[in-house]
Amino acid sequence: MGASSDNLAAAGIAPEAAKIIGERIGSVTLTGTTQGTAAALVPTVNIVTAAASQTGGILPNHNIGRTQEVVNTSGTTAVIYPPVGGQINGLSVNTGVNVPANKSAIFRCIANVSGVSSYSANVSA
Repeated sequence: MGASSDNLAAAGIAPEAAKIIGERIGSVTLTGTTQGTAAALVPTVNIVTAAASQTGGILPNHNIGRTQEVVNTSGTTAVIYPPVGGQINGLSVNTGVNVPANKSAIFRCIANVSGVSSYSANVSA
């Protein structure tokens, strides 16, 4: 894991540059049971602390190579959706991937076509 954006800013890197190159870690409570009602996954590392069964999060549109991590510390399965029009692991467009309770997943942007990102996902065993 790299340096957090807060630590980089404290070390003298301009705050906007620190946000670009540093990791942001934050807690998120998942919402909704569809892509359209899922909670936005804004930090680089998203710690899911509470989630009702099958609630979701939606990945942002990123540049190729950028990653998002989801650490599901809740007691239920989280559903992580691609951005609207995107894909994860070559599944059908807009289809979510399950991250079981107490597991994590790393999502890497592998394509960005017309501003819509698609991801590969690696869910922990």
